[in-house]
Amino acid sequence: MITLLAAVFGGLILLLISGLWIAVATGGIGITLYFINSGWSALTPISHIVWTSAENFPIATVPLFIFLGYMLMESGLAGRVYAGLEPLLNHIPGGLLHTNIVVGALFAACSGSGMASAAAIGTVALPEMEKRGYPRSLSIGSVAAGGVLAPIIPPSIMMIMYCVITGQSIGKAFIAGIFPGLGLAVLFSLYIAVVFQFYQDWAKTRGPLVPLKKSISASKEVWPIVILIFLVLGTIYLGIATPTESAAVGSVGAIVLAALHRGLNWQSLKKTTVATVTLTSVVLIIYIGTHIMSSALAMSGAIGFITQGLTSLAVPRVGVLLIVYLIFIILGLFIDTLPMMLMTVPLVFPTIVALGYDPLWFGIAVVLLTNTGNLTPPVGMILFVMQSLNRGRPVSEVYKGVIPFAVLCVVMLGIVTAFPQIALWLPTQMLGK
Repeated sequence: MITLLAAVFGGLILLLISGLWIAVATGGIGITLYFINSGWSALTPISHIVWTSAENFPIATVPLFIFLGYMLMESGLAGRVYAGLEPLLNHIPGGLLHTNIVVGALFAACSGSGMASAAAIGTVALPEMEKRGYPRSLSIGSVAAGGVLAPIIPPSIMMIMYCVITGQSIGKAFIAGIFPGLGLAVLFSLYIAVVFQFYQDWAKTRGPLVPLKKSISASKEVWPIVILIFLVLGTIYLGIATPTESAAVGSVGAIVLAALHRGLNWQSLKKTTVATVTLTSVVLIIYIGTHIMSSALAMSGAIGFITQGLTSLAVPRVGVLLIVYLIFIILGLFIDTLPMMLMTVPLVFPTIVALGYDPLWFGIAVVLLTNTGNLTPPVGMILFVMQSLNRGRPVSEVYKGVIPFAVLCVVMLGIVTAFPQIALWLPTQMLGK
């Protein structure tokens, strides 16, 4: 069995290094394992996997939430929300940097795409912060941090895919992510506030202050997003709608808001639709490829072998958990977070359950680990987005800015590990659960 696992993962590494698409690499290895074991009769389970992967009803939430996020970005609502919050948060040390975090949290709460969120915030925020003289690396780091709130604050594409492959409730997973996501946003803002306490040019970068009364009045631009958040999360929490239904309602709400703010036109709708179809296709084909590979490994007995090996280690169960964390962090350095999660979770999930950990809590831990991967070089998708907005400048600026926020993701992971009820309490209070 060890030889089989070495051949599978050694082959996977070589295929990925060669530049082959990750969906093709994982799917190809899985098909090869099936054919070695069953010959041509393997076509039946393989075709079944492909069909059930695409036909799985919860998957319908993925394109809907992606559409919602891109509609907010393309319609210009991101800029309006940013402009509405900026005068109010400018009273706090760090000013616009806090605005990046708060706007990131708001957009995360109605859309599951971190890349769309980072791109929307960065396009508006970076030119303004450069004009005011904010430290470039910290500006980039705060925008990236706002973007990585999307995978943890529901609705989250990562949470949806975790629930699809582990059979957990998407609604409960969404609600479980609220407190850890807000806690992470608070950690980000505390870090910014502490840094700016020692920044000598803070008063200069802040610029003229708008009176507090006018600042609060300007924040009215946030209310449409708050209503959208209720349509998405409030309906799930109150038991009014399923996650798929709330995603559909949220998408319609985003279209209505875009129309009311005169941001809905043929061009924005076309861009949103094309981006949604593209990203959804990528997610689905990666899911199918990794599903074939994990099913083949389960059929061969490899997953059972891994579970038995990890649970029989002469270490406390928290030691096994830390080993799993370490695997995720190392893989996150070299593999994009979604395929990394889809490949790794089926292998370690049985072990986590066998050790007595709550599957819902582990989903939050996994998403926090993928957040770390999003912010760590060399392969972090948020890093690529930030560098695309930082053209003509060294990539070291991006790395320098995001690393402290990656460390804070690990800190939040430690807090949730030590106090799992941070994630588990709220789902128990859901109506209609």
